[in-house]
Amino acid sequence: MTPSETCVLTFVTSLGRQKTLRINNPRPGISADAITAAANSIAQVNAFDSTVGNLTQLIKANVISQTVTRRL
Repeated sequence: MTPSETCVLTFVTSLGRQKTLRINNPRPGISADAITAAANSIAQVNAFDSTVGNLTQLIKANVISQTVTRRL
C-alpha cells in the first residue's frame, strides 16, 4: 500500500466559473496559511491558461489523503 496526498484548490474565475487545481504530494503538514499564500500567488501571476477565465479568488482548499493498493 502506498499513501499519498493531493492538495485540491478551487478558484472562482473572471468569468464566474470554477476551476480546480490539484497538486500531488504537498509538503507534509502544510498549513492553511501556506496554502492560501500559494493560491494567492498562483492567481496574481495568472500562472495557468484556462478556458473558463483567469483565476481570481480561492474559494476552497482541501488536502486529500489516500492509500493505494496495487492489485496488478
